[in-house]
Amino acid sequence: MIIKNILSAIQVSLAPQLLTIKRFFNFNKNSSKQETEPEYIYLWHASKHKFSAIDFTKIGAHSIKFGYGIYFSRDKQCAIDHATGAKYLYRVDLLKKDFENLLKLEQPIFKQPPNIHNVAKKLSSYEPLASRNPILEASGHSLYKAACSASGGNLTGIQYEKLGVDLLIKNGIFGAILKDHEEIIVLYDPTLCIIRACESLEASHENSRCTQSL
Repeated sequence: MIIKNILSAIQVSLAPQLLTIKRFFNFNKNSSKQETEPEYIYLWHASKHKFSAIDFTKIGAHSIKFGYGIYFSRDKQCAIDHATGAKYLYRVDLLKKDFENLLKLEQPIFKQPPNIHNVAKKLSSYEPLASRNPILEASGHSLYKAACSASGGNLTGIQYEKLGVDLLIKNGIFGAILKDHEEIIVLYDPTLCIIRACESLEASHENSRCTQSL
């Protein structure tokens, strides 16, 4: 009985320290779990049409000013501003590592990830990369044009650019980033354009009108 009482007293006196140790191990366990979970970047695309999947055959129905692909923004309002008569807002989740490996159209290639350096070197025999010395000083936009030249042949227009994008995808470049007042993300690969959420902008406008009338 005496030993039992002594052990109980020790347990009580050490309770705060034991709790701290327990919290420490739980914290580390949770931290490790968070580190292994993939991080995503939310991308937004607005449209006046309602759909359940993004259709790449519709590319070219409007402008392809920034190249072949589906246009997104990390900012909801920017996505809405780039779509005439937008009624729906769609969300695509892009892995952070994939986002970081996108082609930066306005940056010199030497500032971009190594996989982009390798693609530029492969396509260095095509204009406009061949006119640059060294090759890596050329911009991401030059690499895009070189891919089109390498695969598009005598084609023009959207098919010319589609073949260029297909070549980029085969070489591990799945999209691009452009800053034109607002950041625009162009995704080339349909497998990255999986809709994860859809918001009705009409409902938002309706709620806004109701709030203003109160």
